[in-house]
Amino acid sequence: MKGRTLLLLAVWLFLVVAGTLFVLRAVEKRAAMERQVSEARQRAEEAVAALQERLKSELTAAMQQGGPAAALRVCAESAQPLTEDFRGEAGFPVGRTALRLRNPANAPGPLAEEWMRRVGVQTSAAAPVEPAVKVEEFLDGDRLLHYWQPIYVQPQCLPCHGMPEQIPAEVADLLAERYPEDRATGFAAGDFRGIFWAQVPLPKIEG
Repeated sequence: MKGRTLLLLAVWLFLVVAGTLFVLRAVEKRAAMERQVSEARQRAEEAVAALQERLKSELTAAMQQGGPAAALRVCAESAQPLTEDFRGEAGFPVGRTALRLRNPANAPGPLAEEWMRRVGVQTSAAAPVEPAVKVEEFLDGDRLLHYWQPIYVQPQCLPCHGMPEQIPAEVADLLAERYPEDRATGFAAGDFRGIFWAQVPLPKIEG
């Protein structure tokens, strides 16, 4: 009887220790994953801020030198190559997209599109939403952090994105020539325009 009691006690202690170790390992694993997400988000934020500043600098210089038509030419001829070059510098995909596209090459992925459709109807510069992140997990254990930062229409954007009466004739002609299927006009200042996005790979889930 005494031997059986000792055996049961030993089994119980083993289960308690094993359970405690399992819980501790799970807590450590969760903490590590949260750190990875936080670090990836910071990298995404920094990359988006740098890309935004670079594009803004190019457009501002063009606007000052040649007005809205010159800025539109920069968008048409330089923005896409500049973004591609920046992706190489960042080490992960980064760019811009919208629901109402000007350049079809900037079409959103399904997760970004779903987020824009959900928040776009309820946000503006007067009621902005915070940038969002979503971690996508794949069957092989790979993970990808999606980062989305809203873009709101600024007053200086209206000669290229505003109502028809706000768009100069030269710009309208360029839009018809370069973007015959353009859907990125008809906005007012403060409207939700689209997003800057980044996709940062996360370490594979182990165990």
